[in-house]
Amino acid sequence: MEFKKHIKAAEAILELAIRMETLLPPRTTSEILELLKYGEWGLALEQLLGELYEYEVTPSPEDKLRLIQLGLFFQIPKDLLSFWPDPPPNRDDHGGNADPPRLLGGELEPLTYTVGFLHTPLEQVLHALPRYRRGWFNRRIHTIPTGDLRDMLLTLEQPNFSGEPSLLVTATAAPGWTALFDNTAAGVGVVPVAADLARRLRVRGYAVRSIPPWSYHHRKQGSRHFFTLGPETPSGIIRRVETIECPVSSWTFDYHGEPQPFEDTSRYDHPHQDERFTNDMLRAYAEAVGLDPWREDFYHPPGHIIPS
Repeated sequence: MEFKKHIKAAEAILELAIRMETLLPPRTTSEILELLKYGEWGLALEQLLGELYEYEVTPSPEDKLRLIQLGLFFQIPKDLLSFWPDPPPNRDDHGGNADPPRLLGGELEPLTYTVGFLHTPLEQVLHALPRYRRGWFNRRIHTIPTGDLRDMLLTLEQPNFSGEPSLLVTATAAPGWTALFDNTAAGVGVVPVAADLARRLRVRGYAVRSIPPWSYHHRKQGSRHFFTLGPETPSGIIRRVETIECPVSSWTFDYHGEPQPFEDTSRYDHPHQDERFTNDMLRAYAEAVGLDPWREDFYHPPGHIIPS
């Protein structure tokens, strides 16, 4: 059924809200009616969709079809219409989003959201950085000879909202592995830097990203990523596996590139997308390649700051 007139669509929204009011908070129908009264039909539909998701109500096939038709009519974003049957019902019981790994307990986020790793000595990484970044004879590089990871990260400038980020390059407890951090405001800028270095140095690299769900800090939608880096592709990114939080607190799973031997690809068909690549899987993938990114003492001085 197509809704060609707004008034007919508004009546359908109210009809749906009344039919489901026993499954939703008592205020829901009155709030939706108030929005409809003032002509806020699209907002009324978004309110209904949000309540259905929040209280894990899965509509009947007929009501689901009607909601989708209404959503298309009011041009509601597709991610608000695509969360049935995944994640409801019982989305909070899936467990895939539980216990996100957080370096330093999250104290210095977003600096610790993403970490890059290259299988090459620290000196090689410094030498491979473009000369305009490190200066003639490495004069722009600031060395931190002692201290723990927290001390080294605090030496980075405040999160950078534009331009090239500052970088922290450190040794690690894994022989031959070097770590990279950056100070972008979103905490995600180190991946292209690490990928470019892996490509130019012709070495294997990895990057991990763990951003806690919105419910943890109400600052940023959550995500988890595992990147495999190397010279095999022009971008330096060979493989990407990710689970990303959508605006409605649902999760989407995606991947790109050839699967790696350590991946549990059997999980990628799980009916719930947040369970296809979980926080435990993110930890396991890092462990499988010999890395322990969320352990503070995994990172060793000296640290080297390359300013923006």
